[in-house]
Amino acid sequence: MKNTKHLNKKVIATSMLIVGVIMPLVQIPQIRTLYSTKVTAGLSLETWVMYLFLCFIPLAYGIAYKLTPLIISNILWTIVNIVVVVGIIKYGVAQNVSSMDSLIIINSIGKLLSLVSLLLFSVALILFSLDLLKLNHAKAR
Repeated sequence: MKNTKHLNKKVIATSMLIVGVIMPLVQIPQIRTLYSTKVTAGLSLETWVMYLFLCFIPLAYGIAYKLTPLIISNILWTIVNIVVVVGIIKYGVAQNVSSMDSLIIINSIGKLLSLVSLLLFSVALILFSLDLLKLNHAKAR
């Protein structure tokens, strides 16, 4: 029975590693289309910037707990997201936009960064609080 559980965990771990590599690579056709057509219609800069910054949370978690599939997957997602964001900026935002449009885009990115910063700060505060509670609980024993 133990060997079966160990085998199942190994199969799941291997599957997770494979999926963790394949999922970001599924975006290659999107990237190829973006860079070959130079058309950004249907691609939201705000969404892709949020994808980019939200990758850092599971990446940090994977690093903290030494979860290789999560680390590899989120490094690949970060690369994919950077490539798409650069393409959207290069072919969508940077071409034929008025100064007002540029200000709106910069403002939107700033708001997204503020939101991500607030989220990360909240997570850090929660983790710090949990560590303090564990420390107090350990001292009480």
